[in-house]
Amino acid sequence: MEDFKSKDDKFLDLHLENQSLEQEVERKGAIIRKNDEVDPELYNDFLKYVTAFEEWDKQPKRSFESLFPDDYLLPPSECLNDDEITDKLKEIAEVFEQYHVRIDLVAKVPDRLIYDHLATEVIPTDELSAVSEMGVEYVIDGCDGYCPDCFQNAHCEVKEEF
Repeated sequence: MEDFKSKDDKFLDLHLENQSLEQEVERKGAIIRKNDEVDPELYNDFLKYVTAFEEWDKQPKRSFESLFPDDYLLPPSECLNDDEITDKLKEIAEVFEQYHVRIDLVAKVPDRLIYDHLATEVIPTDELSAVSEMGVEYVIDGCDGYCPDCFQNAHCEVKEEF
């Protein structure tokens, strides 16, 4: 029984599991740079997260549109006032939360710009895994790494110079 394992046995089991997870991640092409000062249990959680993320991404996909009811409307932002934009963003965030999707855009981006991005770029075109795994989250940060064309460029403090 595991409850009766010595502290040394538990440490050895954790160490062996970490080695096995490292090998699995490396077989998938990732490079692991381990710092020996990292707590082995924290490292184990990290390796499990990386492994789960790799598997999650291989699951069948579903569109973001499919997360919403068939009759859900995303009218053009020009047709909505500021309060309606804010309400729509709350609704979208509530739906996303059910599927482990988090909106994490630059803090100073106006709500109308966020709504436009989600309603025209993300929801109609993007996909996510059809399987929601605990601990794995899909994050919409709006950043594709090319700052000159980024919709949040004017509000970003970490943009790159090209």
